Amino acid sequence: MKPHAQPNPRSSLTPRQAEILEWIRSFIARHGYPPSHREIGEAMSIGSTNGVRDHLRTLVRKGFIETDYVAARGIRIVAAPGTCPTCGGRRE
Repeated sequence: MKPHAQPNPRSSLTPRQAEILEWIRSFIARHGYPPSHREIGEAMSIGSTNGVRDHLRTLVRKGFIETDYVAARGIRIVAAPGTCPTCGGRRE
């Protein structure tokens, strides 16, 4: 996994980025493993895997995910302190 920055609440996501991040979270919650770039592209109507990579790079830069581009499903949600890494909600 590439090193990442902690999620910065001031580094807000665009509506599209938030939609993609939420879809990735829900996919992991349903399946127990992260989606492939192709699955993200199909679900989010992104025409190429390069377009998916661009979105993922932005989410990495903003500190919301980590990626391992060598692994086929190398995406991991980065949780802010005190939050659930799968759903992003507050831990009790």
